[in-house]
Amino acid sequence: MGRPKAADMAELAARVQDDLAGNPKPLVRLRLLAIAEAYRSTQDKAAETFGVSRATLVDWTTRYRSGGAEALLNRPYSPRKGKLDAAEATILDWIDNRKDPDGNGTAWTLERLRQSIADRFGIAMSLGGLNQWLKRRGRTQRRAGYGHPVVSRVDACRAV
Repeated sequence: MGRPKAADMAELAARVQDDLAGNPKPLVRLRLLAIAEAYRSTQDKAAETFGVSRATLVDWTTRYRSGGAEALLNRPYSPRKGKLDAAEATILDWIDNRKDPDGNGTAWTLERLRQSIADRFGIAMSLGGLNQWLKRRGRTQRRAGYGHPVVSRVDACRAV
């Protein structure tokens, strides 16, 4: 059988008071005060007072019980890896050198680039997603025109 809640909360409140006295970090102090307030009143009232959800307050309390005041600091996270991160250098090289995966000169369009990525790496993307990926890397895709080294004015006139 577990310990009575009142005894557990009293012990937790005593630990909180000790940690409040020696912790200069504002974020940790705020969260410790919220935990102490939950002991004095209810979790719902304490969460409302501190402008957080009850679930957040419960999370802070659980983290504090398991790891002390340092566990109340924000946890580091690593951003999600994108689909194209492993192939980024290769794709940007294709664009910068205006060469397709076979080494032939090409005028890249989003559709042609999307198809080459699907063929070479097996990664399916929408045109909007690919365009956003390129913008984040400072690239914009323009329509192939007369000034492109692959499409000359003479070739364009012969096509008509």
